[in-house]
Amino acid sequence: MSIPIRRSVRAIRAPWLLASVMLFASSALATPDALEPFASSDPTTAATTRTTTAALPAFSAADPGAPAVSEADLMANERFWPYTVSLTSDWQVPAGERTLRAGTKGVLVRVEAGDRVRVDLGREGVVTVPVGHADVVARANAIRAGESRKDAPNLTWAIGARILDGGADEVALYGMENALAKRGYLLVFVDPADTTTFDAMATVLGGFGERDGVLTVVVPQRRIGDGAMLAALGRADWSTAYLLAHLAMPYTASLLGEDARAPYVMLQTNEGRVVFEGPWSETLVPALSRALATSFGSDGAKIAAW
Repeated sequence: MSIPIRRSVRAIRAPWLLASVMLFASSALATPDALEPFASSDPTTAATTRTTTAALPAFSAADPGAPAVSEADLMANERFWPYTVSLTSDWQVPAGERTLRAGTKGVLVRVEAGDRVRVDLGREGVVTVPVGHADVVARANAIRAGESRKDAPNLTWAIGARILDGGADEVALYGMENALAKRGYLLVFVDPADTTTFDAMATVLGGFGERDGVLTVVVPQRRIGDGAMLAALGRADWSTAYLLAHLAMPYTASLLGEDARAPYVMLQTNEGRVVFEGPWSETLVPALSRALATSFGSDGAKIAAW
């Protein structure tokens, strides 16, 4: 079976889309120098096929005239965040006996408050280290200066070709070209088998849709087929995007902090910076709505941390 490309009047379809998805789905951790976000297992599935396509639309984060990035203002310069980073010194894994050696390469999940960076190291796991323990600043400045290539905002690059359209009649790709237009993502981590919670979230969060250029994406918290997930969304009358089923749990491990547990919501910029997050409760919706309006509102205000 092949996943059909999403058909919608909202966007023009590009002939390279399906091959882009196949490229992402088949190349994870091929070599240490070819890390694809996130650095988790992303096996080729029978639901994708290879075709010949053109390149992705042109994108450049370079801005040589911008001030140099420092550890102090790395959070404010997310447009220069690199995809991959390397540890610059040995790191002892907390509560473990392993030491990750300097030079270990991984995918930058995001920069976090307190001058720390969250990095997915693939088989070595996910770690959060001080900014100074990774070469993220040096790589950010290389992107700023135009010395290193960056093909898309980080979170869009990680998930854009790996999400499906919950409003389609059959399993269909949401479309990387559609994802590239998004300013952020509202990620919803929920078990579709917990129908009480799932339906409650569908009722409340269904109204968020793609508001203010932010796409709601459900990340299913169990092993479930893509068709079954589409059916669950249809039953709840929730026509939103959802992550490819076989990637849901690895991506959950990358994205959620150590203390976070589903059901959970996380509002992020398209670079991956967390604007708002919290365990699911209808009482958090007003704060979530304010964060969405403040950071992504139609008034065009600069995206700001909540």
